[in-house]
Amino acid sequence: MKNQIINRIKSNKPENIDLPKIPNFGNNDSLLSFIEASKTSAATVVHIAENQSIEEVIQTHFSNHQRIVNTIPEIDIEGIETKNIAPRDIHPLDLAIVQGAFGVVENGAIWVDNQHLPHRVIPFIAEHLVIILDKRNIVGDMHDAYRRLETHSDSDFGVFIAGPSKTADIEQCLVIGAQGPRSLLVIIV
Repeated sequence: MKNQIINRIKSNKPENIDLPKIPNFGNNDSLLSFIEASKTSAATVVHIAENQSIEEVIQTHFSNHQRIVNTIPEIDIEGIETKNIAPRDIHPLDLAIVQGAFGVVENGAIWVDNQHLPHRVIPFIAEHLVIILDKRNIVGDMHDAYRRLETHSDSDFGVFIAGPSKTADIEQCLVIGAQGPRSLLVIIV
């Protein structure tokens, strides 16, 4: 009986098919390609013009927010001091401004690690997230990204962030901000 079942399964086994071709992103570290990939994941992307400041861009997008965490000392936006505060005391958080280590053209994801975060929870509890990314720190694909991570040995925590938090598993209805920020603004400098 067992052999009959196995033989039936083998006889009805579909033909092997080739795996789909994965596009070769190669050394494509194009800024425009990164911007398009980020927009696909519902992020808003702003490439700073020479006469623009980061502060102006943030104020344009988020002018009415009260509780802000700014983890980048070079940006002149007042926020909650996080050095001597427990992560649980940061919540609720309207806006978080963090530094991205590098971006990935293939999927528009940005690596954020604890070298740039005083508390790991910040990108996840903020209602809105701003990631500052240097355009020189864009890699072509996830293979390049993982090679780059090998050199980030000082980090004991990191995460790829691509777009605002989204889920559609609740009655097939898209919910934005369910497990993280409702919006992501990427500012490329």
